[in-house]
Amino acid sequence: MSGQLGIKKIFLIIFHGGMVAYLVLHNLLIPMIRNFGAGQALFGGIHYWFVLHLFLLFLFVRYDFVKRPKSIIPLTMWVSIYATILGTIELFHSLSVSKVNVGHFSSFISVACIGIFYIGFFIYFRPFINWNGNHLWQRHALALGLGLLHFGIQLNFEDHIGLIKKTRSLVAEKKEIDHSKQGCQGSIIKLDKNFQTAGKDVVISSCGFVENTSLFEDQNIHLINNSGKKHVIRLERLHQKRWRFVRPIIINDGKKFIIRKDNFHLDGIYQLRSPTSKEIGIHLIINDEIDQEMIINPKLVK
Repeated sequence: MSGQLGIKKIFLIIFHGGMVAYLVLHNLLIPMIRNFGAGQALFGGIHYWFVLHLFLLFLFVRYDFVKRPKSIIPLTMWVSIYATILGTIELFHSLSVSKVNVGHFSSFISVACIGIFYIGFFIYFRPFINWNGNHLWQRHALALGLGLLHFGIQLNFEDHIGLIKKTRSLVAEKKEIDHSKQGCQGSIIKLDKNFQTAGKDVVISSCGFVENTSLFEDQNIHLINNSGKKHVIRLERLHQKRWRFVRPIIINDGKKFIIRKDNFHLDGIYQLRSPTSKEIGIHLIINDEIDQEMIINPKLVK
């Protein structure tokens, strides 16, 4: 009989020890190796599901299946059970408030492994442990308190937890934008039905969008280059919030270029910009009534 119990004890140690080895590898060693190779904090992203089970494995190894003395195995089991239940609740809560990430997947695997161990233990191995003891409710209260403590430690050390959100505060400094330095990076202009436009002569200068909007009135557009050097300009038309290329324009310094009205046979918003010269401004040419409010910059329209 004792020989059979010895075999069952070995089976329990292999059953539980295999899970512990996997948890240590999955939750500790692999993240540490990854962090070391990436030059990140060594213990970043480590999960701590294995901690109590290391201690529980030590208790299983020392436990005598024949004599079945009183031990803290039942208390440790229930501490782990309560901590895992809390972790499972937190995991599902986190999935409901944030996008699924690698941390969620990792925690799910760990919880599933521990849950499978509990099922196997209570079905097959529970009779070989001495569960007798007084003050049952007090012991469960203690186990619940220790489980909360264990879960609380995990909650503060693991970086994927959903119940505690680690926030980073950024101090925003209000700065006056120097539009003369925006150039083709563009200043943002808000267009509505009451927008004001400049004259028909378009001047290429370092002014972004500010006062750099013209209203097309079935006339040619006169483009003047006073930027100090030759430029290649793109004429583009806004189509469904995307800029579509119409034609290139090459204009020398100090020269005037006439964009014939034939180029504006379609209604809409046109844009003149240089793809290479950051120092020159971007000009909008409006050939339509603006029936909605838009925020426009060279590459994005809202």
